[in-house]
Amino acid sequence: DWMAAEFQAEEGVDLKSDAIALQRLKEAAEKAKVELSSSTQTEINLPYITATASGPKHLVKTLTRAKFEQLAGDLIQRTIEPCKSALKNAGM
Repeated sequence: DWMAAEFQAEEGVDLKSDAIALQRLKEAAEKAKVELSSSTQTEINLPYITATASGPKHLVKTLTRAKFEQLAGDLIQRTIEPCKSALKNAGM
């Protein structure tokens, strides 16, 4: 969502309405997540992510580990209680 929102703010194009662009965003997000396990930042580079009347559009963003942790923080917090409950139910 962050990459799509950033792109829309910069280019005025909603990538969430394009299934192929959305798939490329998901793949890039997964790759960035893996790279951030061993680096403090990564570059997300998706050339020709879409096109408008003015020509092709490219997505190039730098994502830091700190920003990724901020973006994922809410999701992580929401999983803590279900994990604790599962561990308790398993007798651990």
